[in-house]
Amino acid sequence: MLLERTKPVDAPEFRALTWPVGPALDDFVRVVREQSFAIPQASLDSTGWRLEGSAKRDLLAKLRAGGTPLGEYCKGRFYRGVLTGLNDAFVVDRATRDRLIAEHPSSAAVLKPYLRGRDVKRWKVESQDLWLITIASSENTKHPWSGKSLQDAEKAYAKALPAIHAFHQPFREALIARADQGKYFWELRSCAYWKEFEEPKIIVPAITDTVNYASDDEGFSCAGCDRLNPGAGSGECH
Repeated sequence: MLLERTKPVDAPEFRALTWPVGPALDDFVRVVREQSFAIPQASLDSTGWRLEGSAKRDLLAKLRAGGTPLGEYCKGRFYRGVLTGLNDAFVVDRATRDRLIAEHPSSAAVLKPYLRGRDVKRWKVESQDLWLITIASSENTKHPWSGKSLQDAEKAYAKALPAIHAFHQPFREALIARADQGKYFWELRSCAYWKEFEEPKIIVPAITDTVNYASDDEGFSCAGCDRLNPGAGSGECH
């Protein structure tokens, strides 16, 4: 493929085509000749290239002119979801959630409803009744153990959240080894916008092959995409 930068006055438009699934590459020249469409060079501006036919470009322009872009409406408040670094230690089902609360009532304060990226469908969420053990980093929240030595801090952690502490023991080595952690290995990584998860929001999966997004007014926490750590989940909160 050869690309050449030219002045719009020399070539006011060019031909483009989104290659359809099906035709053999042997038919490339014929398909491009028959199905390609013209795009004005002047439409290629710094806000992004829209390689679509005129009907779709005109529709997008009409939508943009008729409303306020989401980025302006929410004043740039786009946030990534939660990266646990070890979902097995922080994401639990309803039965485990109920058991942890039954073992000690203090568990209820840190168990929050949770969505994965795959749970966000087009205009709706399909909750799988998962719960996130939300222990914010001591960088963001003052805990009974904050500021103490590791040994004293863990004793304070075990006293404040005994059921959660016991639940974390089988994961101890993995929790210590993970990259995404707070000041102490049982905490989640630092996040300055925990309260935003409790607010009404639009959730958009970070990885999706279609238009999937949904509004949420139930205070779900959601997974943050981390391609280097599959255990961290796949989703993003906006």
